[in-house]
Amino acid sequence: MRSVSVGEVARRDVITGSPTETAVEIAYKMREHGIGSVVIVNEKDEPIGIVTERDLVIKVVSQGKNPDEVIARDIMSQPVITVEEDMEVNEAVKLMVDKGIRRLPIVDDNGKLIGIVTMQDILQVEPYLVATIEEKMKKFQEELEELEEVSEIIEGVCDLCETYSEELRFVDGVWVCPECYEDILGREIEDRELEE
Repeated sequence: MRSVSVGEVARRDVITGSPTETAVEIAYKMREHGIGSVVIVNEKDEPIGIVTERDLVIKVVSQGKNPDEVIARDIMSQPVITVEEDMEVNEAVKLMVDKGIRRLPIVDDNGKLIGIVTMQDILQVEPYLVATIEEKMKKFQEELEELEEVSEIIEGVCDLCETYSEELRFVDGVWVCPECYEDILGREIEDRELEE
């Protein structure tokens, strides 16, 4: 399968603002364009921060500040993490997850803003990423349920670690305590994954 770059899924019409714009002006841009963030750029059109809806709520509204008096420089998230357009989508997703962000401004070789990509953009173009994760989780759950189909629980001494337990289960021809049972369960799932 051909790898897709962030440049192929990016939006080129990035809504930007200056560091001296007020929170009201930033909020107006968000409402006007139906977006959740505004990239703050300097005079060279280089991204220096991002103001999100969350920034407006937490740093302005919840603190009772006057949005006409608060400027973008004081509330923007910085430094801004940027990528170049040839980065593969899979790498971008990993970066977003690692950094706990949902938006990546895209810059050219000179650091000038040329686009933006969001997690939502990526998932619309690459839905298999979500489907793959869901499929793996479902398969793992089915394997757990299958391995846990043990009808009888008794009390006695574990055949493996020889400790007394009131919850022995019969697995692979031996009676085991909950701790040993978890070990066996984990090994069986790992073995199945290796076989596939």
